[in-house]
Amino acid sequence: MPLPELDWLLHTYLVAEHRDTVRTAITEELAKLADHEGTPRPDFVQTLTDDDRSHLRVNPHATSTYQRPDDPAPMQVPGVIINADVHVLRTDGVVVDTFLGRGTGLDDYSAGLQKEAIRAKQLENDLEEVEIERQRLALELLRKGDSEGVAQFSALFPLPQIVNQIDKAAINSNGPTPVQP
Repeated sequence: MPLPELDWLLHTYLVAEHRDTVRTAITEELAKLADHEGTPRPDFVQTLTDDDRSHLRVNPHATSTYQRPDDPAPMQVPGVIINADVHVLRTDGVVVDTFLGRGTGLDDYSAGLQKEAIRAKQLENDLEEVEIERQRLALELLRKGDSEGVAQFSALFPLPQIVNQIDKAAINSNGPTPVQP
């Protein structure tokens, strides 16, 4: 029964001489309400008076704070926290913590590998960007007909030598020919 309807309940189901006694007993019990830390919370129930008639109601502004042992940020919730439990799900897998908790799903080594893979990809992209810039410079020098610039470019960026590493093979115009020992 909602607290504002307590008087109606008492009037409907109790004889007149017991109504005040039961109402007082209920009010005293509600004033003893304690939170999960055992602290009394008499502010949770209020007595309001309207037109020479009083009734009880839950305080809409009453809040409770809970500090989890593993979390530095306290949680504030409306009402009174009567009980608080912390459940630890023990598992060998980190997947459960990843889905239910705040875990990343990676141990320090794996997280480090992931960071290094990202770093390697970024370096690869940077290198490709520099190569594109170098090729654009070469094209610009050629378009301008800057023979001195092309000479400097060629000295700075010589073409790589192609080395044939096929053992016991010779290249002719007909393709590879095995060399007889």
